[in-house]
Amino acid sequence: MEPSTGNAKLERNKQNVMAMYDAMKKGDVNAFMNLCSSDVKDYGDGSMKPMNRDSLQAFMQSWSKAFPDFSISDEKVLADGDWVAVYAENSGTWKGDFMGQKANGKKFKFYDADIFKLNDEGKITEHHNVQPVTTIAQQLGMKMQ
Repeated sequence: MEPSTGNAKLERNKQNVMAMYDAMKKGDVNAFMNLCSSDVKDYGDGSMKPMNRDSLQAFMQSWSKAFPDFSISDEKVLADGDWVAVYAENSGTWKGDFMGQKANGKKFKFYDADIFKLNDEGKITEHHNVQPVTTIAQQLGMKMQ
């Protein structure tokens, strides 16, 4: 692969991941899902069963309703081959019911590292993150089962 071709692929992959972040900030689940492959897997932090495309879409719809002001800021983006990593601040306010629990208006804020694998078409095939879901739950006062 010529260096310029490799650089173009890295830039495209970074742009696609950042477009996915923009879709999350806007609560645009369709735009978010359009950036994912048909066989996408979301592994999260590894503490729960990975989500497939359908369960990821359902989760993102629920997330965007529960945290309509969700924000990602201060992004640091790195790319290597098919992989893109983003370290950023995440924040939001619990304004809608989520995971069977009633909203309480509490806020969360934390830094996380998200790691994405993209295919040759620039679609996201895998997502991994570092921050456990318990961090958000503790800040929001959610009951974990």
